[in-house]
Amino acid sequence: MLENSIRIKVKYLIAAGIGLVFGSFQRLFWAIYPIDNPINHWLIKTYAENGHSVLYYLAVYAHDLIVHLMLALILAFVLVKVFGIRRWKPVLVVVACSQIPVFWGAVWGNMGSVVAYWGFWVSLTIALSAIPAAYYFAGFLERSRSLN
Repeated sequence: MLENSIRIKVKYLIAAGIGLVFGSFQRLFWAIYPIDNPINHWLIKTYAENGHSVLYYLAVYAHDLIVHLMLALILAFVLVKVFGIRRWKPVLVVVACSQIPVFWGAVWGNMGSVVAYWGFWVSLTIALSAIPAAYYFAGFLERSRSLN
């Protein structure tokens, strides 16, 4: 009984470590990626400068969703190998811990205007849902591969 309890705690510690490493990677990636990205420049020229603000926001968030899913898909295959299929509790620990490095240096006194902006909540929803969606897809691929 005690050995099983220790194994469960170690599993969640591993999940927390994976989440912290992935969150650090995300923070570094999103600090560098948008700086001189030709997709962002194209979206600004095509939509924002021509007065199509709604289309611009939709395109930016669709682009961010695709990038988040691509990054999370790499993590999801690791999670399937480490934890197996349909093990959602460690995945939720990974999701929660992946946000710690993202918000680590935030000055919470200045976050009022950011939190009031609807785009913050869209971006946070995309970031939080990408890992579970990618994990579900990776599990689906693993199940279909095991059936063959």
